[in-house]
Amino acid sequence: MFIASLVFYHAWASSMRGGYKYLAGLIIFTIVLDYYLALAIASTNSRRARRLLLVISLVTNLGVLAFFKYLFFFATNVKAIFGLDFNTAAFKLILPAGISFHTFQSLSYTLDVYRGKVPATRSVLRFATYVLFFPQLVAGPIVRAHEFLPQISNLPDHDARRAADGLYRILVGLLKKLCLADVLAIALVDRVFATPGSFSGLEVLFAVYGYAFQIYLDFSAYSDIAIGSAQLFGFEFPENFRTPYRSANLQEFWRRWHITLSTWLRDYLYIPLGGSRGAPWMTYKNLMITMLLGGLWHGASWTFIVWGFLHGGGLAVTRIYQRRTDAKRSRAAKDALYACIAAAVLLPLHVMLSGAVSGLGHAAGIDPLWFHLIFAWLYLTPAWAAVVAWLSMDPPPRADVETTDAADAADRPDAHPLRKPGEGAPEPPRRLIQLPDLKSTPGQPPWPWIAFLSRISFVIASGGLGLMMYKRAPLGKLGWAIIAAWLLLACLGQVADARPSRRYARRYASWAWRRTIATVLTFHYVCLGWVFFRAVTFGKARVVLGQIYGFATDAKNLTAPYLFFLGVAFAAHFITNGTFRWVRDRFVELPAWARAMAMVLIALLLRKLAAPTVAPFIYFQF
Repeated sequence: MFIASLVFYHAWASSMRGGYKYLAGLIIFTIVLDYYLALAIASTNSRRARRLLLVISLVTNLGVLAFFKYLFFFATNVKAIFGLDFNTAAFKLILPAGISFHTFQSLSYTLDVYRGKVPATRSVLRFATYVLFFPQLVAGPIVRAHEFLPQISNLPDHDARRAADGLYRILVGLLKKLCLADVLAIALVDRVFATPGSFSGLEVLFAVYGYAFQIYLDFSAYSDIAIGSAQLFGFEFPENFRTPYRSANLQEFWRRWHITLSTWLRDYLYIPLGGSRGAPWMTYKNLMITMLLGGLWHGASWTFIVWGFLHGGGLAVTRIYQRRTDAKRSRAAKDALYACIAAAVLLPLHVMLSGAVSGLGHAAGIDPLWFHLIFAWLYLTPAWAAVVAWLSMDPPPRADVETTDAADAADRPDAHPLRKPGEGAPEPPRRLIQLPDLKSTPGQPPWPWIAFLSRISFVIASGGLGLMMYKRAPLGKLGWAIIAAWLLLACLGQVADARPSRRYARRYASWAWRRTIATVLTFHYVCLGWVFFRAVTFGKARVVLGQIYGFATDAKNLTAPYLFFLGVAFAAHFITNGTFRWVRDRFVELPAWARAMAMVLIALLLRKLAAPTVAPFIYFQF
């Protein structure tokens, strides 16, 4: 594993120029350093010595990261502020692949050894394999030492079911990447963000929606492929995505998006800063610092910092209203009403006094458009946060049968890899298709049958859609009908999985509508952040937002294929988790020859749909 991982990384490094051909040696150096520092930390009882050793590890790892990733950024800003010029061009820096991921992974080990959460491993080979393990080396997920080192120390036996589940994950990842993410990027997203002024406001808005799904599909595809590849060897990685655009508020979004990074920031930055302990203002400060540094982690650009600010500010304001709701639940509706009234008063006032606001921006030395956006954010965000906090305050009504909450951590189509029989999971079913027991809930609507029929229909509709794509049939009314059927099946499946009784049906419907509205509001706030994440410069972001504000409705670039694949991405995102798990289980239970046939059919579909040039995984740049 170590040799394969080292060759895997060196294959990329060897294509670089000069000394960069030997970047694998730099990783080996940091691995050996952290290995011996962790041993020294574990072997000494001196608190001062332990802290010194930890500081050496932090300075070394973060220093290497800062040199390669942030030297030019800091030098440029120092020159702009203080007039000091550094000749950074002489270094001709190249960002090593995956440096942000393996740096955080190695740091978590020394930090956990320092805290006493994991013992220092005595095998440098095992530690090096943990850091360099090739499936997740260049783009995550970020695996903790306590999650992976025990698996290396006690290598798992080959398990055919686990391997089959890994193949399923790889196939899902390839479908996400080649059939959806790359198509969205090439069809419109890349062109719009390259020259946003050449497109209408409607086209730019749909490009932002497209990028939201492109980055999710692209990165979750890599995570699926990495997790599935590890499962082929019997290893388990933590989940990295759980359908994030189903989130009803920003906190839930970060429990579903890039989970290994958000939990890393929480455990090693937010909580050490004080977390939610202490005065409320301390919590908001800690949230802002964490998200600003999270934005900077993604890239050496002020646009990433603004992206972090939007998420940190949104989390802080949402938390303010959530705390008020927790203290007195009757406040939620009143807070939302008052915040909306304030926004409704300030918005027309802002429009009437736009000239004066622009003058203030000129006086402050800020582009008037940015000044308008900052001012609008200050009064619109509280209204958004108050409404979202009110709409998402209640859990779903109690079901008659114990079930998974829609906002639970298991809300990912293929969240949990299959375990061997006897490891806590029930024995695998013996039949490929098991009919539900209608007598399981006597006197109640036959939810199990509805769930079963919706899942069978989903498979049939998916097969029909795949056949249409393979035959390159016109994506007309039939294609849109399939997407509409997917959404209908998603609604039926969600209700069937929750199984509310007649007593709670009205409350469940009210909760579902409230959650839907909160999800739409949260999605659009996240899309605002994606504008700065994707735009290369503030100038490009300014044009994107300006075009959306102008909102010209010319739609000549909104081609039918782009809208169709965007619709597929949207509809598939809301298919119930039980349905995806059911499909996965059916794939795993197939005999080997049938699985091989299914893989061949999917490979043919991928070959037919894949773009001529494959776009690099987005998170390779981090």
